[in-house]
Parts: sequence; structure tokens; C-alpha cells
Amino acid sequence: MLGFNRAPLFTTTKVVNGQMMSALTAPCVFTGEQFTTEYYPTTAMMTAFRARDDGALIQDAFPFMSPDDREFVQSGISPNGWNATFSRR
Repeated sequence: MLGFNRAPLFTTTKVVNGQMMSALTAPCVFTGEQFTTEYYPTTAMMTAFRARDDGALIQDAFPFMSPDDREFVQSGISPNGWNATFSRR
């Protein structure tokens, strides 16, 4: 299971340049705004989700994801939510 258990996680699929692309969408736990991360549903990605479910560290399971996308998958915090909450002003 992904890192957040609070709100439905929506997965959508579309075709981009002849390849299937999937998207994970859920509200940010801090702002409530919808955030989406897109990825190509490759064998490596499916293996990564299984590895994460089996307890692998997220940076080891998803080295190909950006740190922002990994944070969202792990905690449900979007980049905007992180910046709004933790940025120094």
C-alpha cells in the first residue's frame, strides 16, 4: 500500500506519444489541493510499487522518480503543500 491511507488515490491512464501513461492523483494532506504525478506503467514501475509495499525505502524503490513525487507517494504532501508549510519567509 502506498504511504498515505487518508484519501482515495485515483489512478488514470491515457495515451501519450503512442505509449500508455498513468497518473496518481490525490489531495495534498496539507493544502487539500489535488496533486498528480504521472508515470509510464513499465515493468520496472510495477516492480518498484511491489518493492515499496514489501518495505523497501522509497528512494531505493523509486530512484527514477523526482524527490517531490516520492514525497507525495510516501506522505501525501505535494510540493506546494511542503513549501507552504515549511518554507522560511
